[in-house]
Amino acid sequence: MTLRMLIAAWTGRLNAIGALGVSLGAIVLLFPVVQPWYLLWAIVPLAAWANRPAFRVPAVVLSVVVSVMVMPRGADFYVFQIVESAIATVIVGLSLIFLTRNVLPWRNQPGVSARSQQPTPYGVSS
Repeated sequence: MTLRMLIAAWTGRLNAIGALGVSLGAIVLLFPVVQPWYLLWAIVPLAAWANRPAFRVPAVVLSVVVSVMVMPRGADFYVFQIVESAIATVIVGLSLIFLTRNVLPWRNQPGVSARSQQPTPYGVSS
């Protein structure tokens, strides 16, 4: 399977990231001993390879769920630990946005706003 994906990527029939994800998934699933975090080896490249919303959204959601829920040692989280870590992530993210909202270098650059441009045929603007 890996050799086939390598040839498909070499000849240009398949994207290299997609071939990597498929081949790692085959290796993980066919290996005699599988730890839960081994699935991340295949899920992360497949999520990066996704180019259509019908494939991208489930791949990203699955990669997020697996990478949050699966501990590196294969142990499980308790429910309150997942909720507390999600709340802590939201608090830290919002506080970083609040602290850096006016400090970022691209926030105060002068330029033409999109609303001041004249509409063109077919809704295309430069």
